[in-house]
Amino acid sequence: MWEVLSGTLEVVRDLKLENHGRRRFHGRRNPDSTPVGSVELSGRQLFRVAFAARRAPRRLAMIEVETDFAIPGMPREDDVALVAWVAGLTTIIRGDPPVAELLGPDDGTRGDNSLGRLLEPEPLEVVVHPPWARHFEIAGSTLETDEAMFAVPELITIGSDRYEAEFDGDLGILTSWAAYIDDDVATRFRVKAVSPLWLSTH
Repeated sequence: MWEVLSGTLEVVRDLKLENHGRRRFHGRRNPDSTPVGSVELSGRQLFRVAFAARRAPRRLAMIEVETDFAIPGMPREDDVALVAWVAGLTTIIRGDPPVAELLGPDDGTRGDNSLGRLLEPEPLEVVVHPPWARHFEIAGSTLETDEAMFAVPELITIGSDRYEAEFDGDLGILTSWAAYIDDDVATRFRVKAVSPLWLSTH
């Protein structure tokens, strides 16, 4: 099991498919409801970061490598350039010129784009019991329970038909996580980790 790890994270999102999944999910839960004031997003987002992570105490730092991560209608200066966690505090640096924002331990987490859950996927065991194969699939409905949404919200693209995952058993991390809607990728996370800097002895 890794103690200190570095590598890259790539996030790809299809906003139109994600919207379609959300509408389908809410329609199933409440067939009589009509969506009011929902914003129709479309297009594809790409985001790549380099990262360094420490397992205990949990520390994660990221710096942007490449991005087309703007939300339509929002200014590009909102793109996050760097996120770092130190002693329970989260620092977010964004924009040009850069502006820093500091979040305290009670302010929640922000900016890790599900990387933390890919590196420490143990909560997924609540709904997908180990051992996990190198490649495994999960029905979308499996992650639409209240239990799953509480355990691994970072991995859920609501309304997905299925998920496909790649698991590195030596490191204990998810190296790929993709949500499919109508047989197309709605959301995909890919981690490419370099050799661990430190490994635990247990």
